Amino acid sequence: MKLINSLSDLYDAIAESADNEWVYVNLATWSSKPEDCPFYIIPEAEIDEMSDDEIYESEAGPYLPIQLRHLNLWPWMEIGTLQGVIQNLNMGNKTDFNADLFVKGINYYREHDDFWDA
Repeated sequence: MKLINSLSDLYDAIAESADNEWVYVNLATWSSKPEDCPFYIIPEAEIDEMSDDEIYESEAGPYLPIQLRHLNLWPWMEIGTLQGVIQNLNMGNKTDFNADLFVKGINYYREHDDFWDA
């Protein structure tokens, strides 16, 4: 499990993660203050290796580590989709990263299931 505390660090973590891994967030925090939102990347293989008393079934359906239960996490975006948002926004390298644009691109995709043409 990776805890990521900033949008910039999320951008970096995307390159190091598998396309099919999910990022989990507290949706209320993302909606109100995306710049302060913690992100969790929790590979399924890691959950599979945990014992039943170390996991719980979240309200959204996936099993997550029980230590995170109080955070009310939901599956937010798949890494492959975030890679697509980055490519579509032409933020292919770290010097092109723009947090506000990244948030707009993500929110547009979440709302329309399509990439935003900035």
